[in-house]
Amino acid sequence: MGKHIIIDKSNNVVLRGFPLKNSYSLYLDYHFKGKRYREFLKLHIAKNQKRTAQDKEIIRLAKKLMVNKIQYLQANYHDEPDFSPKVKDFLPYLNKISSEGSIKPNTRKIYIALKGHINKFDNKSLTFKDINRKWMENFKSYLTKNMKRSTADRYFSAMVTILNKAVNEGIIKVNPANGIIRIGKDKNLPKFLTIDELKLLINTPMENDNVKKAFLFSCLSSLRLSDIKNLKWENIVKNGNKTYLNFIQVKTGAEENNPISPQAIKFLGRRKKPNEYVFKLPADEPIRRSLKKWAKRAGINKDISFHWARHTFGTLLIQSDVDIYTVSKLMGHSSVNITAIYAKVLDKGKEDAVMKLPEI
Repeated sequence: MGKHIIIDKSNNVVLRGFPLKNSYSLYLDYHFKGKRYREFLKLHIAKNQKRTAQDKEIIRLAKKLMVNKIQYLQANYHDEPDFSPKVKDFLPYLNKISSEGSIKPNTRKIYIALKGHINKFDNKSLTFKDINRKWMENFKSYLTKNMKRSTADRYFSAMVTILNKAVNEGIIKVNPANGIIRIGKDKNLPKFLTIDELKLLINTPMENDNVKKAFLFSCLSSLRLSDIKNLKWENIVKNGNKTYLNFIQVKTGAEENNPISPQAIKFLGRRKKPNEYVFKLPADEPIRRSLKKWAKRAGINKDISFHWARHTFGTLLIQSDVDIYTVSKLMGHSSVNITAIYAKVLDKGKEDAVMKLPEI
């Protein structure tokens, strides 16, 4: 009947297709607390190479169920992670990561400060086996009690990043921080522009047209300012009648290959040589001043930035009923937990809407 197929995989959960005579039966393949599970979803797609509209909708539903399973597993993992006997001690590993030449200076400072706080919190010889879910929750409590929320979140996030790296290197199999809510994650909703405000900006002139086009492109592609500045025409790839962004994120080092909408393509301008930059931009401070003046000229009372542009992209997709898993992939998030904040924007919009009902 054929081989099992892999449709998607993320966070140690694989969406597969079990071959039947004329179709594939979709199921989730994952490990939980040392056991392997195959959870059939009672969903089927045809054995055609070309997916029908019905198949695509079934796969979309299966991916939503996959996201739900990932969130459940993360929320219910309470055991110690399996660890490699080759690398037992955590702090020497943290020292090694901190000294790598590819680490940005600011990140290095955070890692060094993180080590100091770990020593204050737990001054014994710390091993990877010691760092289980309970340890992470207690460390999170220590951080929130001893510093500002934003600073605590920075150190806790750095710890999570280090542990993710350990997972990728095979030192531990599971990040013990999985399922633990980030300290600053739910404090503030993302700042974004509405579609009407975007239209106002499009129709409002700006002294630096490159900054204007780059910002609007970011609103429709989610690229950070650092990635916008690095973007070259060789990163804009045409495949038939579709166009893709193929680039490596400056922040994470992850390779991305995302489709570009026709609306976003309009702000790219005329194509140039492959090694030329798409947008020639000034330094960060002049960009910030230009955006502030531009928003004021458009009648928008918001202190906009390129981070607003990225949030705008995520929010517009959620408001357009795009599922959170797809939004997460398009924004290059390492986990759907990061993307979940955009769903809260939609909830807030619903709350605001019902409050506008007239009195009766």
